[in-house]
Amino acid sequence: MGELPDFSRLEGRIFDLATEARNSDIAREEIERRAVYSLMESSDDYAFPRVARHRLNRPSPESILANYWPHFRQAALFSRAMDELASALLGQANKSRSGMIYGTANRHAIRACYPAPEIAAKWLNRVNTTRGTYKNKPVALAGINYAQTVLHHPYPDGNGRMGRAMIHAALAWSGTYPAPFLPVNAVFLFYRHSVILALEALSRTGDWRSFLVDFGTWLGTCLNLLETVTKQRRGDGPGSAQGASGQNLTLDVRA
Repeated sequence: MGELPDFSRLEGRIFDLATEARNSDIAREEIERRAVYSLMESSDDYAFPRVARHRLNRPSPESILANYWPHFRQAALFSRAMDELASALLGQANKSRSGMIYGTANRHAIRACYPAPEIAAKWLNRVNTTRGTYKNKPVALAGINYAQTVLHHPYPDGNGRMGRAMIHAALAWSGTYPAPFLPVNAVFLFYRHSVILALEALSRTGDWRSFLVDFGTWLGTCLNLLETVTKQRRGDGPGSAQGASGQNLTLDVRA
């Protein structure tokens, strides 16, 4: 994959902020919810509030991911457990696909054609190989495992959710991340157009470094949101973390 970006600063922040969030007793679901409301206020994308509210109505991924944390801390991920995770995240039975699958047409009426089922079925082997290679580079590993999962598209549905789960899994495997505190779903929804373009570019060029630079920006936004919510929980940041709706919260989303 060539020379990877240096994410040492991000890696240090992940450990410090996730540990602080755990010690603050703030609910993981509350972090994600407040992140969504903040991003709704800061977005100039007219469609974001609608899709964000729809996302809030889905089953809470944080509690689901917490149940699979022991699996994430193992040296290898196993297909049965990952199929169960994919089903839990989707809210219905979800097993490896057996047919071809196509993405939604873009503005040029071009649809992505994902790999054939026999290739897609190898996604977990590649994820596990990468976990063995980059355990000491958790942010890079998280970005690589996310892209591997989404580009392989191993399931008929819920591949984005599974890809985002692999971000948490990679960070958990590194030992620097004690629980799923980062608001990954909210931030990747906010950056959804940039994420799609970055994945398309990666699939065309194989330029992992450029993709991972973008990934670092998205993860940095997750950390900024987590830091602000945690500070407000402590009472030494602007605003209050005690509001019932969270809609008046303005968080710093700069990467």
